[in-house]
This record gives sequence, structure tokens and C-alpha cells, in this order.
Amino acid sequence: MATVALLPLLGGILLPNAGGLLSSLAINMRTLNEWYTNLELPKWKPPNWLFGPAWLILYTLIGVSSYLVWKKGNGFHDSNTAFILVFYVIHLILNWLWVIFFFGFRNPELGLYSIWLVDITALATAILFFTIDKTAGLLFIPYLAWLGYATALNTYIVSNEKKS
Repeated sequence: MATVALLPLLGGILLPNAGGLLSSLAINMRTLNEWYTNLELPKWKPPNWLFGPAWLILYTLIGVSSYLVWKKGNGFHDSNTAFILVFYVIHLILNWLWVIFFFGFRNPELGLYSIWLVDITALATAILFFTIDKTAGLLFIPYLAWLGYATALNTYIVSNEKKS
């Protein structure tokens, strides 16, 4: 049995989670709750308590995924793997910015444009990861599904803002 390089695995998991936490800390949660709950939200919106655990699980899955790519692709020693991992980090930055755009700026329309970029780069990252390690690509599926749901929710909010 191959030994797991613990430090790179922990780094892979911590990176998306730390960025997600920092982007959340950049917004004022107290006033955010007032603003967000006053939006017209669909009945199919998940309860607010679900968002934190969902993102923790999803960020952990894609963090493990990045570790698998790093390990199988020989880390940054292989130029193709290095490109894919840098692309992944750019995707993460776009993901974290969505929180700032939607919640921090309280701008669902900017959030919608942003989440479309997140969707596209997440799908591209999953495909790129799959080319190096099939499990790594498959670990993106729950994340892609959640992003689709978040995009639908963001779209609903924007379309209802325009009606009022």
C-alpha cells in the first residue's frame, strides 16, 4: 500500500476550504442575513444551515481531487499538471469572488455573471483532472451538481429582482 503524502493532501483540502472561509469572513454576516432573507427566494431553496456543511464537504472533495492530480501528475514537475493545477486555483479564486460579488456587494446580477464563469471553469477543471486521474475528475460531480443548483437559485433571484 502506497503511503499518502499527508502534507500535500492536507494542503489540497485546506486551500479551497480556507479560501471559502476567508471570502465568507469578508462579508458582514449579520446584515447579510437581513438582506438575503428579504430577497424573493424560491420554495426549493435549501435551509440556511445547510450551506456551511455542504461547502465544507464539496471543498474537501475537490481538495482531495487536486491532491490526486498533483500526486499522479507528478506535481509541478510536469508542465501539463502544473498548468492544470494553476487553472484549478484560478477557478477557486472565481468561486470565492462569487461570494463577494453576490453577498458582499449584494449584487445578484454580478453574482450570476460570476457564477457562470465558475460553472465553466469548474467543468473544465473536472475534465482536465479526469485526463490525469479518473477519480479526481469524478470527485467533481457533486460540486458541479451543487454549482448547477446555486446557479439556478442565483438565476431565480435575478429574474425576480427584475420583475419588481
